[in-house]
Amino acid sequence: MAGSKLVDEIKATGAATAYVITPRAKNRVEIANNASTACKEAGVKHLVVVSILAVELETLFGRQFSEIESHVKTLGLHFTILRLPVFMEVNWMSAESIKGQSTVYGPVKPDTLFTPVAVSDIGLASAAILANPVPYANKTFKIATKAHSYNDLAKAFSEALGREIKYVQVPYADTREGFVSSGIAEWQADGGLEVLKLFDAESPATNNPEGAAHFRTITGLDPLTIQQWVAAVADGFK
Repeated sequence: MAGSKLVDEIKATGAATAYVITPRAKNRVEIANNASTACKEAGVKHLVVVSILAVELETLFGRQFSEIESHVKTLGLHFTILRLPVFMEVNWMSAESIKGQSTVYGPVKPDTLFTPVAVSDIGLASAAILANPVPYANKTFKIATKAHSYNDLAKAFSEALGREIKYVQVPYADTREGFVSSGIAEWQADGGLEVLKLFDAESPATNNPEGAAHFRTITGLDPLTIQQWVAAVADGFK
């Protein structure tokens, strides 16, 4: 049973549809499941729930989101699940190395293909479903863009910035150290490395061609490519 204060706050909105976003907290399964339960107790009829493409895999993040999805399906409500990949916005972590060294560092092989998504596209798909949830009831969608590699990413930055940007592969251990030193919690750094290793394994959880098609089904639009995203944010990397 969810906390009465949260239930009352949701009930006061009069919302028939709710959007459940999972935080970075280590106990995020508990937080997300409490939120979903509170929505039911408040009279919400449809939940739109953010999940991940790796939900069916035996990884840290996969196990967490598997529990979240499973709980939603036990509530007896209509639901729509959006399974998401890595966000394009993680490239902001390379802003300083691009500015100062004209380099993107990462542990993934330079030619490995993967399908991320822009946060703005998540917003577009989510808004379309929230505005008219009935056609999407009890369905799961994968949202992603066209596949690219880290070499493609470096080329996109080179074109947008007017100078050569290189991609340099580094050991996974060095990447973990960089994550932790930047303030990312160790448990989350370990989970992030598991995801990056799925890139090199060419897993469907990180290279999923269905994602762009699902996005078009929901929005009628093509998702942003990495070239379009880089061109839009290039000033922040100069």
